[in-house]
Amino acid sequence: PDLGSLVLLATCDGKTVLLTGDARGDHIRAGLATAGLAKGKKLHVDVLTVPQHGSSRNLDETFFRSVTADTYVISADGRYGQPDVETLQWIVSSAKGRRGSITLVVTNETESTRELRRSFDPVAYGYTLEVLEPGSPRHVITLS
Repeated sequence: PDLGSLVLLATCDGKTVLLTGDARGDHIRAGLATAGLAKGKKLHVDVLTVPQHGSSRNLDETFFRSVTADTYVISADGRYGQPDVETLQWIVSSAKGRRGSITLVVTNETESTRELRRSFDPVAYGYTLEVLEPGSPRHVITLS
């Protein structure tokens, strides 16, 4: 298994980004708790890179209820079904009812992202889905 990964919490000018690599969700939560970073067993960041390309095999809904973000970044091309539609559903379900909306930034449009839009109305669930322009080398996320 590809579970050896660095997890980095970066803070600059009051903004936080959690880079998770391929770490398992339960390992991330345990590390945050051990480091004293998850107050009340929860951590909110401005940007979260979703672990394991959005694979549901090493994540669960508990992870997304414990680690919340304003922006979720998922780097996946649809190969192996990633991001898994379950992961996308966990993200938007855990954010429903929170103050403000969330943004999901994905590197590619996939069957899972299309299924998310069909099954979980963006307006009702309070999210926007941004897809990297094909052939574009980057996507800029502005933190306000």
